[in-house]
Amino acid sequence: MGKVLQYYAYSNTSSGVALFKRRLDWTFGMWNQRSCFHFYTGAWALFKELSKKRDKINMELPKGFEAWKEDGVYETAVLADWFYKKSADIAERFDKRNKTSYYKDYLGRA
Repeated sequence: MGKVLQYYAYSNTSSGVALFKRRLDWTFGMWNQRSCFHFYTGAWALFKELSKKRDKINMELPKGFEAWKEDGVYETAVLADWFYKKSADIAERFDKRNKTSYYKDYLGRA
């Protein structure tokens, strides 16, 4: 799912946002951190690119989302930063465990 979000980040942000909204709840409590990493990285790319076009976006997101806002108004740059931090945290843990820089490097190319 994350790679599809990345694709939409650079080709069709409207479709990317629609997919993000439909699939965000998949990450809640997900044990597979690799899948979370890819979703968060795709979301980061999506909102990073969207922040170049608009400052804010209205979205009705699930209350289980850690950055949930009651008014549904989200700053795109803040969302991009939030998802980058989540991805970077997972990348750091994986790279430390694996004694590589693979995930950090992947994040840098996203």
